[in-house]
Amino acid sequence: MINRRDWMRLTGLGVLSSLITVKYTKQSAMGQTSNNTGVNIQWLGHSCFLFTADNLRILSNPFETIGCTANYPSPKVPADLVMISSRLLDEGAVTNLPNNPQLMVEAGVYEVGGIQFQGF
Repeated sequence: MINRRDWMRLTGLGVLSSLITVKYTKQSAMGQTSNNTGVNIQWLGHSCFLFTADNLRILSNPFETIGCTANYPSPKVPADLVMISSRLLDEGAVTNLPNNPQLMVEAGVYEVGGIQFQGF
């Protein structure tokens, strides 16, 4: 059995490797390279991260500022895709997110910006 902290770490690594794979697959398919330096990862508090690469913004685990997240500012950043791994009291908050992002809550294939993501 895997604990929550390890699961979050592995999920983040999975997203990072997916973004890197997508970037290099796109470059190879187009036969050109990008001036982009890779994936930018920004910690927004608690278990919330913003991954940015090639004009694609992925927000993971947005939260409400209650309970153990009360001291963090609410992550109200524009995103194209929002991944939610938990629906606890303070986690999985998607109300009032700018940019009307695609939500990835359940298992399945999600397409954003011409890129497919597999949720499990």
